[in-house]
Amino acid sequence: MGEKDRSLAVLSKAISQCRGRWILALQLLSDAYHSCLQPNHINYSAAINACARNGEWEQALGLFCELHRRELERNLITYSAVISACEKGGAWLVALQLLSDLEASHQKPDVIVLNSAISACEKGAAWSQGMELLKSFHQRQLSADVISFNASISACEKAEQWQLAIHLLQEALQTVQVSIITFNAAVSACGKGQQWQLSLALLQQAQEQWFLD
Repeated sequence: MGEKDRSLAVLSKAISQCRGRWILALQLLSDAYHSCLQPNHINYSAAINACARNGEWEQALGLFCELHRRELERNLITYSAVISACEKGGAWLVALQLLSDLEASHQKPDVIVLNSAISACEKGAAWSQGMELLKSFHQRQLSADVISFNASISACEKAEQWQLAIHLLQEALQTVQVSIITFNAAVSACGKGQQWQLSLALLQQAQEQWFLD
């Protein structure tokens, strides 16, 4: 490993250690340029993640666009980082556009990227778009995980789509290891739909199939 590579590795580590201190992460990135060190896409991904942790999706998107301006690689890792930032900020339209751009660049999204996009739709009350993404897993030859179902059921809960929430819960029970979050979202969806008996039945099902395991 050359001196430049070592310096870039140190920079990535320093930015990653900023965690949610996104302003410091951006300062480190700026200082690198002033020191005549050219940050790479890994450094940018670390800075985007720092912005994402603090919900600064617009800052993360700005960094992502800067990658393009500087003709640096925008791979699955960088796309994942910026879509995650949009998810935390509820910027679902931007997240879906980034997902479309990713596929237009002939890269295949993985489960993590799709889950972030579904969560962005959930936070943005775009439940139907989230459902379309969940359905697309099969077409993409990917398997939805518990996070996929949790976000989708939560989106249904917020949209008062209790019937769909129950359908997704039953599908999740057959395909993944569900969690307390899965049941809570479904119970809440039934509560919003005033399906009190069904809510109680789900609580009993949770005790029998999960809590007592």
